[in-house]
Amino acid sequence: MAGNRPASGAARRAGARHRYRQQTGNLRVDPADGGQRLHRAAAFEGVVRIDRLERSHPCLPPGPARGRDRRRRHGWRAAAAADRGGRGRGRRPTDQAGERCMTRTDTAPPLAGSANRRPGRRIRLPAETGAAVGLAAMLGLLGWLQPSSVDAANLSSLLEQAALPGLLAIGMVFVLTMREIDLSAGAVFHLTATFTALLVVAGMNPWLAALAGIAAGAGLGLINGLLVIALRLPALLVTLGTWWMIQGLSLVIGKGQTIAPPGADGSVLATLSGKAFVIVPVTGIVFVVLAMAMHVVLHRTRFGYRVQAVGSNPRAAAYAGIPTDKVRVLTLVLMGAMAGLAGVIHLGAQGAIAPGDGGTFALLAITAAIIGGTSLSGGNGSVIGAVIGMLVLQAILSAMTLLGVDAIWAAFATGALIVLALAIDRLVNLWRNRRAGHGEDNLLG
Repeated sequence: MAGNRPASGAARRAGARHRYRQQTGNLRVDPADGGQRLHRAAAFEGVVRIDRLERSHPCLPPGPARGRDRRRRHGWRAAAAADRGGRGRGRRPTDQAGERCMTRTDTAPPLAGSANRRPGRRIRLPAETGAAVGLAAMLGLLGWLQPSSVDAANLSSLLEQAALPGLLAIGMVFVLTMREIDLSAGAVFHLTATFTALLVVAGMNPWLAALAGIAAGAGLGLINGLLVIALRLPALLVTLGTWWMIQGLSLVIGKGQTIAPPGADGSVLATLSGKAFVIVPVTGIVFVVLAMAMHVVLHRTRFGYRVQAVGSNPRAAAYAGIPTDKVRVLTLVLMGAMAGLAGVIHLGAQGAIAPGDGGTFALLAITAAIIGGTSLSGGNGSVIGAVIGMLVLQAILSAMTLLGVDAIWAAFATGALIVLALAIDRLVNLWRNRRAGHGEDNLLG
């Protein structure tokens, strides 16, 4: 304290060995106060003089008199020197009872039952491991049922079948990671394909029509995002309503008929219907390239980090300064753009759009994302896992065809796979919560 101090105390602290450079005992007194600096003043009247107190050794017993007797403080040094015959250091000090003193390097004895217990190194497998194992098992089953089904031509066909719903699965990974679900993706897919086909039929350049279709998909995603923010409702409920609206609008503008626009040489529609490297479909190449790009976006960009943060804990993300509403809107816009791109690719690859095309794509996308390791609880997503999951689904459908299962049962099998994927996701979350030591309320919530 800077001021006049009584003359009964010490100006300096106990154990002055740890001081900063040019540090003194007392603060300087302001001359304007007319005070005098008392070099041997105490901070308060009636306290014990601290100028004689020194740093006590850990072996000395506690009490008000410790540190005053230097002989008592340093007695253990003489005893230790006598024990070792005056030769160097190395003996541990002892207290008055003759017990050895504990030093800073000593540790407490191990608890009962913990002897020879070493923490094991836990092996953390990637989220895509289960999907990869399932894909290998399904390919093995296909090869066993019909060896020719796993040749290069059939595998490229499998990739082509998985490409269109797989594009929706890529966008769905971002939505699920944000702890939301978009049910309108299939309807957006159909509407954008119908809209693009009508533009080409009207005489617009196919490239411009394709860009307009993708922009229309992004616009529908923007509408979904704005409704989610304005109504403060989960995207599941909002997109359930917009799904019916978009599907009805698609049937109205397409008049419930199949639209087959004329393809032009060199246009985007003709390019998407071709094959690269003789057997590899262009749609499959676009699918793989976009999957790699979106994987980088999710795990290496600020937008991807924000999506994961909002999905992990929306309130904490808001406290951290993340614009959660903006992230939600942009994620749904991305989902709409991916659905629009899939619709344009479908129109180019198939050459037409029928009223029932893409009806199950949204559910397939959700199932593939969950199989690939994306959790419904948010915070964790895997684009590569979604790609593998979609390949697993298509391999299962191909196996059903080889087994001669009636096509009517394909819808039942798809629904069963969705329920199975949800059950697996729930069990995985319960297992992770128990390993993390959460309470029973969190397990059931």
